[in-house]
Amino acid sequence: MVGFVSDNVIRFDLSTGAWEEVIKLNPDDRPRGVAVDGAGRIYVGLRGGSQNVKRFEWDGTPLGDFTASIGGFGTGLIAFNDSGELIVAGDVSSGSSVFRYDGATGALIDSFSVGGLTNVVGLAVDGDFAHSAALFSGNIARYDLSQSPVAGATFVAGGGLVDRPIGMTVGHTGNFFVSSTYDPAIQEFDIDTGVFVGTSLDVSALGFSGVVDFHYDGPTDHYFLTTHDDSVYEIDSAGTLFATYQSNALDGAYAMTLVSTAPP
Repeated sequence: MVGFVSDNVIRFDLSTGAWEEVIKLNPDDRPRGVAVDGAGRIYVGLRGGSQNVKRFEWDGTPLGDFTASIGGFGTGLIAFNDSGELIVAGDVSSGSSVFRYDGATGALIDSFSVGGLTNVVGLAVDGDFAHSAALFSGNIARYDLSQSPVAGATFVAGGGLVDRPIGMTVGHTGNFFVSSTYDPAIQEFDIDTGVFVGTSLDVSALGFSGVVDFHYDGPTDHYFLTTHDDSVYEIDSAGTLFATYQSNALDGAYAMTLVSTAPP
């Protein structure tokens, strides 16, 4: 996972709680996205007008720039789809807001947007679909990556339901869950229609004022979430705290990715 303030990438062993600092970035690189490909290479998206996605070996060895800069305020969350393409949220105020890159070369394949969705930081990829969240409006778009050109539409109209959305995942009910950085309530939406179902998880009892990124792990039926501090929290589907993974080298915990096994 990345530390937005500490400018680094921390790896936690969820079986032991042990951690290691895998990558130390330049001061003020401000990482906001992280993904791992099938070969165990690490991809880190950085905030800033001239910033881009960098690539590293599993052990943290730098492999250089992977993408060109997208301008604006740089990248948000990043993720690979099932085809091995890298999907990147773009924190830009106009033009395309989601970018798709060749997962081997970093060449831009295409980019797309939905009207009214700008400053996209949140991103989630599920099968052929990519979802992007506009930070300030709270609107969420869904894109069908199997279409050519890519078809997109507003999936969730914010309407005050989510304030500064970033984290999104398909959760334990099979529906779509969205977190808010300014609200401890995680909201649930119908996976097919985007219609609001209700507040599924409220982590205010754990002392959280908001949730940045979070992911659902089906085999354990647990969620993993960050709250801008120095930890990753594991909760069950009822919202009960199961474990805390903490590093004194982590500041401003932001995006994370779950990897089942280390590469050979």
